Amino acid sequence: MNNFVYALAVVGNEVVVGGGFTSAGGVSANRVARFNTQTNTWSSLGTGSSNGVSGGIVFSAVNALAVVGNEVFVGGWFTSAGGASANYVARFNTQTNTWSRLGTGSSNGVNNWVNALAVSGNQVFVGGGFISAGGVSANLVARLTRRRTLGQGSARSVATA
Repeated sequence: MNNFVYALAVVGNEVVVGGGFTSAGGVSANRVARFNTQTNTWSSLGTGSSNGVSGGIVFSAVNALAVVGNEVFVGGWFTSAGGASANYVARFNTQTNTWSRLGTGSSNGVNNWVNALAVSGNQVFVGGGFISAGGVSANLVARLTRRRTLGQGSARSVATA
């Protein structure tokens, strides 16, 4: 790692690492990478120069990780994941090696940084410095499901899908 590590998560025999780095074990890895515990090798999440996340306001970093099945939810300071628009939170599928954003259009994800992710069954909770999730009011916490986008909430409740 050539910079700080802020988050760790386990997916099968791999440890996913998030932080402010751009390489892991000599492999180009933009703020997120995985280490295979059986082969002792590093790899990026995604391919080419657009692997991982980028585009934070001041800097890019992955602050939080959560796992549901073969999906890794990534949160932090970024506006792009795998080269596509993804506002501060995104999903990476470890089987297809692809990124997807949460929601559509310019209001995908949340409107500011993410510092915490937690999983409960089929739901993922997102916490950070945002006041909007999926284009609707959310007071620093939002709830989403694996297959649906962020949903509506009020300033006094968790935004839900």
